[in-house]
Amino acid sequence: MRLHFARRPLECYYVKVHHVTRPSRALLESTREKWVSENGSIPAGNDNGEVQNIWENALDCTPLMTGKYLSGLFTLLNPWKAFFGGFCALQSNVQMN
Repeated sequence: MRLHFARRPLECYYVKVHHVTRPSRALLESTREKWVSENGSIPAGNDNGEVQNIWENALDCTPLMTGKYLSGLFTLLNPWKAFFGGFCALQSNVQMN
């Protein structure tokens, strides 16, 4: 929930809590269906579209990083290449500014 407030603070209006005592996909799906029916339609951001992607998926911050910052980051992480695996492989895919 903190991630929602950090990513889209102006889009967070209220919180509705439903206590789940044990994991159950059927319970979660029925709760979602009830929520959608209360709203009258699927609210924006819950239709598997671009807005839902903004709410749920990882943020890619690399386009916002300067070339100097990325060079320093990759230099710092180079000794940890084996540990971080694919992260250091990003260096070849990121355009340096």
